[in-house]
Amino acid sequence: HVREASTSPHANHVLQKCIELMPPDRLNFVIQEMRGHSVNAARHRYGCRVLERLIEHCPSWQTDELVEELLVGVSQLCRHTFGNFVIQHVLEHGTQSQKQRVCEVLFSDVQRLARHRVASHVVRSALVHC
Repeated sequence: HVREASTSPHANHVLQKCIELMPPDRLNFVIQEMRGHSVNAARHRYGCRVLERLIEHCPSWQTDELVEELLVGVSQLCRHTFGNFVIQHVLEHGTQSQKQRVCEVLFSDVQRLARHRVASHVVRSALVHC
């Protein structure tokens, strides 16, 4: 019931705490259930927080598939009210190649994104972390 918990205003906090406190090798059930749904979770008010904790606390080899899903939709997520926070976490905690892929998308339209109400925060994060 991970996906259901990730969109709950209360259960998402329990899931976040599990991710923070449990060893990463015990979190495979969370990652497996989020596969194929990470873009939708990134756009959700509470689901984005669960993805952020996974990106922060799990090694990159474990979250690679989730982040790859996010990178496919990075141009939309960096402009999204909740998705931008997940992309900022990729820029802070992701692998060098993941950061580079986000930066390539940002660079392709940097003038417009830098003036965007939400995407400007992602551009700032790219400047800080890349």
